Amino acid sequence: LADVLVLDDIKDLWAQFDTFEAHHVFAAAHITALSHVNGGLALYDLTRMKASNWTSIALKAARDGFERRHDCIHDQSLMNTIHLHRPRSDGLSPMKTLPCRWMLVPATDWQMFWNSPEMVLPEVRERRRYPGLVSASHFEVYCPDPLDLLSGWTFLLSTSDTKRRLRTMSLLKGNQPLTQCSRDGTAGFVHPRDVPRSRCCECGEKVSLVHIPGDMKQWAFVDILFRYHSPFTDWQEKELQTSLTRKLWQKETRFAEQSRAIQESAGKMAELYGGEICFKRDEKRCCTAHNSLRKEPKVLYKTLNMKPLPPPFRLEVDSTAVADGHLLIGAGPWNSAEIVFGANGGTFSAI
Repeated sequence: LADVLVLDDIKDLWAQFDTFEAHHVFAAAHITALSHVNGGLALYDLTRMKASNWTSIALKAARDGFERRHDCIHDQSLMNTIHLHRPRSDGLSPMKTLPCRWMLVPATDWQMFWNSPEMVLPEVRERRRYPGLVSASHFEVYCPDPLDLLSGWTFLLSTSDTKRRLRTMSLLKGNQPLTQCSRDGTAGFVHPRDVPRSRCCECGEKVSLVHIPGDMKQWAFVDILFRYHSPFTDWQEKELQTSLTRKLWQKETRFAEQSRAIQESAGKMAELYGGEICFKRDEKRCCTAHNSLRKEPKVLYKTLNMKPLPPPFRLEVDSTAVADGHLLIGAGPWNSAEIVFGANGGTFSAI
């Protein structure tokens, strides 16, 4: 069906209606790799939709979504507004998250340009495929192992300290039994420890439905896969290309949300493993850096080069230091302002 492959009996999909709780009206998949709810497959309880005055809910979501994004509103946009961006005062989300096996997007999000095949060399584009593809009719949820995760950072000219941290990160994340965890109201990465196991994908789980959205159709293995399953003898590759979404559905806001989720994950990783990262968010430049306490009385500053700005400007700083935090703002030690937080064991602060 279009860009969806059904690999199991859909009576099991229909049985998902029996798992709806009292507040559920529809079901869809939350694809954390894409940072949104995907509309490629949805279940709608029409009786509950009528009883809940769904028209007013959808119209409110359309207005809220348009005010937030200034973009056209489609069914997938409404799902995201209702599930991920609903105010707490509206109560529980009417969306039930479908189990992973009923919506696999074969994302290899530990690799560079996994969702932009046109950005990689043609030789790579022809050979790369989803590692969970066992055969044309057998897909599994694939979780990257430590080597997979390390391969995503091979372009870095790292110091020995950074390499050690990357190895530690890869060993920790590469041995997780769960992936792609989701939580109501959160678009991007969610750690398995923060949600019930049922809100995550089981590594190695056999998949019943595969969805290839948007620009992922440009991978060579996708054309071969759909050609194999197509009931038509005159299958043409252009049929896949016509459904690319890079220039269609909310391209600016989609990529802005994905960038924000990636930045948040990278920032958390940098904080956890003592790294340093800077990125631009809207008109702001955000950085995180690691510094350590010293026994010597001399203060050692960690330098972050920011864009020169004329005053007045706003600078927001968060620190994990409980005392003796030093912040130097300016062009150098002789042309700067120093702010000291909790000096002398936390007894006073000064500028």
